[in-house]
Amino acid sequence: MPESVESVTLEACLDQTAYPIRIGSGILLEEVPALLERLTADRKVAIACDAFFLESTAQLLSDRLRKAGFTVFLHPMTGGKSNKTLEELVHLYDLMERNEFARDSSLIAVGGGVIGDTAGFAASTFLRGIHLIQVPTTVTSQIDSAIGGKVGINFNKTINAIGTYYHPRGVFIDLDFLQELPERDYIAGLAEIIKCAVICDAAFFEYLQKNAERILDRDPSALLHIYRRTIEIKLDHVRGDVQEFQQKRIRLNYGHTIGHAIELATAGREELYRHGEGVSLGMVAASFLAERLFKRDGKLRALHEAILKRYGLPIRVDLKRVGASRDEFIQRCLQHVRKDKKRQAMHVRFILPEAIGRTVVNDAVPAERIREAVAMLCEAPAP
Repeated sequence: MPESVESVTLEACLDQTAYPIRIGSGILLEEVPALLERLTADRKVAIACDAFFLESTAQLLSDRLRKAGFTVFLHPMTGGKSNKTLEELVHLYDLMERNEFARDSSLIAVGGGVIGDTAGFAASTFLRGIHLIQVPTTVTSQIDSAIGGKVGINFNKTINAIGTYYHPRGVFIDLDFLQELPERDYIAGLAEIIKCAVICDAAFFEYLQKNAERILDRDPSALLHIYRRTIEIKLDHVRGDVQEFQQKRIRLNYGHTIGHAIELATAGREELYRHGEGVSLGMVAASFLAERLFKRDGKLRALHEAILKRYGLPIRVDLKRVGASRDEFIQRCLQHVRKDKKRQAMHVRFILPEAIGRTVVNDAVPAERIREAVAMLCEAPAP
């Protein structure tokens, strides 16, 4: 980072589990070994890392742990949604079984959401659960997927079809990783931050409007502020509703119903839409549905589109890039919407905005309205 920032610790108290979430710069090499020393007498540690970090962060962390007396097994993985698979999971099981890991052994995930989710699921299921430490390296994983206990893999054409709820023993968010993050991935991750503002905090939304330039420039103090507030919002929604039995945590899925459908409908082309880009489009669609169902004027959708556009996020689908006709794309999306994992009985659940900072859960969105929302995404935005 251009300048160092003061480290911050947030305490995640979820279910009957508590763990620290550390946010700062250059915090890994000292603090991860220190946590392991306090956590366990077992000296076996696997580091499941994105191959990009194999010769840098993962190797440095491995060397530091070995000096502290740990036996370390490095396991490089490939990021990207297509690698969140049973095959990758089995490779991790095989490594831990061959090296006689015990229930007090540890698995550290160093990478983005695919690495964290896959390694997290491996940790949750091997020997019915070993210690897990998350070291997320992308915006999306740092403020979202590494926190809250959701771990899992994709199956066939369903995102996160196989998974559990399993909390890490610590999350270490090192802002230095953002220096190496490609611009597109950085911007895509910001969609999840905007989402959190929309669902419950109008003042935070206003901060994001006024400080877009600093945030896009990756200003350390601005990043620390938006990370802290986003994670606080996530913890507030997860606390008391880890498994989404109430209508609390599910609000964090704002923009995800149609967003996930767009990701899947375009999956034939490698990551045509990043997760955050899908969420951006999904939020625009949700604001359109709110207009139609709650008889609102276009102001709410205009606010969505303005801030998303300011941050360089998509507000319409590019059918030329998709390589499909309008009708074909709409049909593909609707097929995936019907299989959304949030559905209850035969009803698809949507989180819809009533205003910036206030959302509701709706189980009764007519199919024709959903079609209209997807069709709107295929049209040119108003000037």
